[in-house]
Amino acid sequence: MKIMFVVGGSYKSFYINYLNGIRDIDLLVFHQNIFYEYNYETEKDGCGVVGCELLELNNKFKCPIVVYGKINKNNIIKKCFILCINNKINIIDNARDIYLYINKMPILIGAKIYFNSKAFATISFTDEVYKWKKYGKSDRSNHLICDKRGVTSIKNGKICRKFRKCCYFALKKK
Repeated sequence: MKIMFVVGGSYKSFYINYLNGIRDIDLLVFHQNIFYEYNYETEKDGCGVVGCELLELNNKFKCPIVVYGKINKNNIIKKCFILCINNKINIIDNARDIYLYINKMPILIGAKIYFNSKAFATISFTDEVYKWKKYGKSDRSNHLICDKRGVTSIKNGKICRKFRKCCYFALKKK
């Protein structure tokens, strides 16, 4: 399974520098402040920028796209997940967890740290750098933690690798 994260820079720099080089990904993940704000009023009419761009990316890569972003609904701005899968866009409250099954493997995505995930891969979005010492050493899943500075891969309670901006993870089933 190949997961691509976009955590730094802007959507414009991703579009110019990385878009044409992407091949065979199973999941595309954008951190907060990469994509534009999702304006509910303009998007429901089909005139919004974010919805059209997500649908175009979904058609191009044929994979689910998860954006940890913001929604503007009735002039109230809240954090949310924007999930684009099978040419449909879903807005999900960031307090809820997202479970995706990709290649028959469960992926858990949320805005908190998961200590005992049984999923094949667990993706956590955080605003601040997390204190890694508290991380459970008995976990069997691939933990990928996104913050404003990059993506960190954790295995058995230890940091394996840290990545910046645009990065790929190729995960193998055990």
